[in-house]
Amino acid sequence: MTQAVEEMLRYCGPVQSTKPNYAAESRTLSGVEIKQGEMVFPLLGAANRDPAQFDDPDRFDIGRAIRPNLGLGSGIHFCLGASLARLETARSLAALLERFSTIELGAPRSQLKRSRALLWYRLTELPVRLRR
Repeated sequence: MTQAVEEMLRYCGPVQSTKPNYAAESRTLSGVEIKQGEMVFPLLGAANRDPAQFDDPDRFDIGRAIRPNLGLGSGIHFCLGASLARLETARSLAALLERFSTIELGAPRSQLKRSRALLWYRLTELPVRLRR
């Protein structure tokens, strides 16, 4: 269950970006020059799909070896409730899997709609089919 929770955080974590920051020094990243003082907008969701860090990063794989991800931030911006969020997610999924033998999407993936919450990954609804 721990691997599944970490893969969910990596693949579609709730926070997709940080607030804007400003470059402390001039630097070139991937051929793009960023000058000192320019606004930068780090994208955590993109970092969690970095092929230099994750093999086949666009594939959802709960069997993937656990590697650090930015699904709940890092450093001084690490989510204070990260341990609780991981525990609640693992326990909730375990309870669902104990009660139902099959859990599947209740609508085609293409019909799922994200909310307009800037910087967050949230669905407006998640229809599922549960079978005992």
